[in-house]
Amino acid sequence: MSAIIFVTLVLAMTFISFSIPVKRLKNDEESAFDEIVEANKGMNPGEFFEVDMKVSLFDFNVTLKDFRRNALRDRHYLWTRKKVPYEIDNSLISPTDRRPDIEAALTEYSTKTCITFAPKTNSDDNWVRFFKGSGCWSSVGKRFWTTGLQNLSLGDGCYSKGTIIHEVKHTLGFLHEQSRPDRDNFVEVLWENIEPGMEYNFNKYSSSTIDDLGKSYDYASVMHYGRYAFSKNGLQTIRKVNDPNYVLGQRVGLSTIDAMEVNALYDCQGPVDGHWGKWSPWSSCSLTCGNGVKTRQRSCDNPEPANGGADCSGSATESSICTGPSCTVDLSADCNFESGFCNWIQSHVDDRDLTRRQGSTPSIETGPTSDHTTGQGYYVYLEASGATSGLKAHLVGPIMSNGAYCMTFWYHMYGFNMGKMSLYQRVYSAGTFVDNPIFTIAGDRGNKWIGGQVYRSAPGGSSSFVFVMERGNGWKSDIAIDDITVKTGYC
Repeated sequence: MSAIIFVTLVLAMTFISFSIPVKRLKNDEESAFDEIVEANKGMNPGEFFEVDMKVSLFDFNVTLKDFRRNALRDRHYLWTRKKVPYEIDNSLISPTDRRPDIEAALTEYSTKTCITFAPKTNSDDNWVRFFKGSGCWSSVGKRFWTTGLQNLSLGDGCYSKGTIIHEVKHTLGFLHEQSRPDRDNFVEVLWENIEPGMEYNFNKYSSSTIDDLGKSYDYASVMHYGRYAFSKNGLQTIRKVNDPNYVLGQRVGLSTIDAMEVNALYDCQGPVDGHWGKWSPWSSCSLTCGNGVKTRQRSCDNPEPANGGADCSGSATESSICTGPSCTVDLSADCNFESGFCNWIQSHVDDRDLTRRQGSTPSIETGPTSDHTTGQGYYVYLEASGATSGLKAHLVGPIMSNGAYCMTFWYHMYGFNMGKMSLYQRVYSAGTFVDNPIFTIAGDRGNKWIGGQVYRSAPGGSSSFVFVMERGNGWKSDIAIDDITVKTGYC
């Protein structure tokens, strides 16, 4: 781009201010760039490229032709000996001392890359001055064509670690993440939602001017725009392809790829610690019925350890119990309550029937939030609201012939006023029955499903399993049960 074109662009932009309507985000969704846009409202954009990169005629004419991916190709822009001298102006020390915030950001670079930051000395020709200016901004790369300081502004609203790291990465020679030429394979820009006059902030650069440094597109880069950057109507302006809910950018610190890019640009040969890649999908269950095992794997390749760096900590494999259908599929006592109560019945002589439900129980701080089977299905429970202490509900299983049986089930007992759940073996003889207690569980067991298993035999007659749920001394005592399976033989 010629100097004449650049001057025209600057003049055209001078009349635009950063009074951009920004959708208010949840804190965990806000990117460093979202904070920067908010802090830079009202500033003259004619002095800046993409909101926070300070430009001059020399910057614009030389820099745009030399961008390497979102990094500068010309080695003159890099800091020699991988060292950046700096000083912190008194405006960031008094009345509020921001040195700990700045030093935390610089320490992250020193920990994850080969770049070091050292206080300026008299022998340094170029250095960075952190000062409290208007908004958050920095030059891009070292201003090698001149000597002396180059400013990095941290005004009000610019003090989160991620925002400081963002501006420092500009100083090291990097542009914004979504500028790379292949970005359309990963994100889509919704031009119709962008504030008029701000479309240039979403420019991308050709492969002849930007190289990806051999690194993957980084949705989590501290240099990435948030999804609502420069929105005129509160709607998304940029989003992940095929996944509009995917959060872009962050303000926590350097992502793994952010650090890898710095190390690649500065030819770092120091130790590179390994980092785990994504988990593979879970394998199929090892058994087609009953309780089996499923596994998944991950590789230490994001990045791989190099130059004596540490291996990834933790395990490369993970296993989990998986539950299939009962191995005794012809047994009529199995029930996951997806299609009703199966062959279990509710007693006509108790105080209240159990309720079959999907999702959370109506009362807060008691009962499950989902079923045990899939998280989307049904369970049954005793509703404790509007009842008296000691109220009971009975769930009676089908009659099973003489023999030995193993029953597994899952129960949920969460609430401050929790009552108790009892399990009985009902033995039938001569037209009557006797309920023999097996166990009783009482009190709050936490907001989780807990597995249970019992073995019982019924010599000389038929029997059923009977669950009895009893309300506690308050409404926070919902008791639930799910996924009952019964098989013959020992457990």
